[in-house]
Amino acid sequence: MKKNSNVIIHPRYLDNKRKTNEEVVNGEEKKKNKIKPFAYVLLLVVMIFVLSAFGRFAWSSYQLSQEITAYLIKVEHAKIHNAQLLQELEQFQNPIFIERLARERLGLVRAGERVIVPTVPGDVMSLSTSTEDDI
Repeated sequence: MKKNSNVIIHPRYLDNKRKTNEEVVNGEEKKKNKIKPFAYVLLLVVMIFVLSAFGRFAWSSYQLSQEITAYLIKVEHAKIHNAQLLQELEQFQNPIFIERLARERLGLVRAGERVIVPTVPGDVMSLSTSTEDDI
C-alpha cells in the first residue's frame, strides 16, 4: 500500500498508536485494565458512603423538623389556654360575676331575701330546730 504524502497525521494519534503497540508488547495494557475496575469499585464505595451520610443527615433533619412542629403546636395551645385564663381572671375581678358564683355554687343569699325551695310532693321536712349535735 502506498502512503499518501499529502495526508498529515496528528502527533497525538501517532503517540497513542505507538503506546498501544508498546503496551501490548510490554504487558502494561494488563495493568491498566486492572486499575480501571479498582477505580470504579473505589468510586462506588465512596459514593455509597456519601449517600448514606447524606441519608442519615436528611433523616435526622426530618425528625428535628417534626419535633419543632410538635413544639410549635404545643406553644399555640399554651397561648390559647393562657388567653382563656386571663379572661377568667378578668371575670373574677368583676363583683357581679363573684355574686353570681356565690349564689349558684354556694347557695348564698343576701340578707332580707326569701329563698324558695321546690319540693317533691310527699317529702316532709322536720320543723324542729337544729341542735349543736346536728352541726
